[in-house]
Amino acid sequence: MSMKSIDLLPALRELPGEPSDERKPFREIMSELSSSDRALYAAETAAAASFALWGIFDSANADDGLRDRLSEAYRLQYPGLAEDHPVHEHWSQLAQSGETSADGFINGLKGKLAELNAVETLERNGYSDVAIAPIPNQPVWDISAVSPEGDSILFQVKTGTAERAGEIESLMADNPDIQYAVSSEI
Repeated sequence: MSMKSIDLLPALRELPGEPSDERKPFREIMSELSSSDRALYAAETAAAASFALWGIFDSANADDGLRDRLSEAYRLQYPGLAEDHPVHEHWSQLAQSGETSADGFINGLKGKLAELNAVETLERNGYSDVAIAPIPNQPVWDISAVSPEGDSILFQVKTGTAERAGEIESLMADNPDIQYAVSSEI
């Protein structure tokens, strides 16, 4: 079984929608982040599953950008593991241990991919000095940035389902100075 999605790239490149330098208000940026999450969540989950099923990377007909993106997320989320094992090797070990073992790993990758996407969205909308926290499980915030107006802002990125809404609401109440970028489900 081989992936045919690579054959669709030329058609995708023809779609309208060039990146814009237009600056948007903060609420619009956050709305954009949360509204894009559902498709992103599905695509990331499908990508992670497809890599697991096909023995990963070199043997799969995967787009280099996606492969690089997953590798970057793995390196940022699991720096100790990434030094010793490539993502496909670690995934193979987890897959042999059972589905439950892989859940936390996939959730970690999804969260870090969401942070990488949030960084791009913020930069596209005029934020500068945008950086993901150097510690993968940094408490309270995930991304630091300077707004177009020059204010330092900390962001927390959360993905998941509606069941997490109460947890996120509590975090927001405990940390009112942090901006939250959450999935549309939350």
